[in-house]
Amino acid sequence: KDDCWIATGAPRAWRWRGGGFTPAGPVDEVVLGMVRTSDGVLYGFHRPADGKAIAVSRIDGETWVPLNIRLETPGTGPELSFAKTAPDGTLWIGLRYRDDGDLRPWGIAIVDPTTGAVAYHHASGDPKERKLGVLPVPTTIVDVAFLGDTEVWMASLQGAVRMQGEQVTVWNESMQLDSELLNAVAVTSGGLVFVATADGVGTFDGERWRFSPELRFATNDLALGADGRLWLGTERGLAIFDGKKVRRLDVRRGMVENQVLDVTLDEFGRVWTRGPRSLAVVTP
Repeated sequence: KDDCWIATGAPRAWRWRGGGFTPAGPVDEVVLGMVRTSDGVLYGFHRPADGKAIAVSRIDGETWVPLNIRLETPGTGPELSFAKTAPDGTLWIGLRYRDDGDLRPWGIAIVDPTTGAVAYHHASGDPKERKLGVLPVPTTIVDVAFLGDTEVWMASLQGAVRMQGEQVTVWNESMQLDSELLNAVAVTSGGLVFVATADGVGTFDGERWRFSPELRFATNDLALGADGRLWLGTERGLAIFDGKKVRRLDVRRGMVENQVLDVTLDEFGRVWTRGPRSLAVVTP
């Protein structure tokens, strides 16, 4: 409970031990992110000095054990847009890279840390890639959520994406979505899908999309609690939706700043938020 790794996209990482932060992780390498599997194994993603690929390490206490895995993109300075663990133990990574200074998206990579296998998926006009098993998911994927072992939902800047095996379906503004510029996605165990947009939160019940009046506000990120409550990072603080009404936490109620860019829940029920200038931990 009092041991957490935090990446800032700078050399090394920070380790929070309940009372403060200490620098840790690979020296002279940019730490891009970490992810924890359901069985407690930690993996770190870092960019070596050559800056051409992302390396993957297993974190054992203070030691980062390099794995024979490199995530490669076009251009230079590859980065992560997200890192999540699937129910089957694979790691799903959103990729982007620099091209003449511009940050460009590059779809997703699926990593099997036990075998070292890496599969890349992104929309491409190259028929050879499709024959190699590269699925045509939008390159602009920014988040992913898993519905069991067979169905994956992704948020992209081109709409909501569902992957079932090799079948990829995209919903955009011509298919019921009020906005196709998505910031995040979350899925309940019953199959209800939530997507976050600048126009509010949309829900998909398996047949159609709906944007409810209660959630008609700009949302940067969202996360589902074990109790079914939806936690939303907004421009006006942290919002909590219980299915009927919205309650807010902002600077008047203890938050450091109102703009919440990212929100996630840990296994202890705490809510972590990131703003432009702060990290905050909320105990419900």
